[in-house]
Amino acid sequence: MKRVMIVDDDKDFLEELTDVMDMCGYEVIPVSDSYDVISQVLDKHPDIIILDLLMNGFDGFELARRIKEVPETNSIKLIALTGYYTGAEDQVRMMKHGFSDCVFKPVHPLDVLSAIELQGMGERAK
Repeated sequence: MKRVMIVDDDKDFLEELTDVMDMCGYEVIPVSDSYDVISQVLDKHPDIIILDLLMNGFDGFELARRIKEVPETNSIKLIALTGYYTGAEDQVRMMKHGFSDCVFKPVHPLDVLSAIELQGMGERAK
């Protein structure tokens, strides 16, 4: 079973996306507090992280930088989630921080599932 961490400080969205991904057979690790992300990544070892870029506390760019600088976590695939950073310069910034894809808000949970599939993470438990 693929382990997916979802990081978003919008708790309603986080709960909705967690429920959908759980129903699709993923092991989901929801995190709403940006200060808990690094310890949860080190403890839970997700295969992929869906990371909101604009949050209270650490923003998604800072979290991505921290995840990518640690040898034990730098191979984890990152997908950005944003409704704010939508320009071409933002896309370049995402790539520089190690994101392999981006999903723009407002988003349907199936869009996030599609992004995971594109990352080769689609082998779900049956």
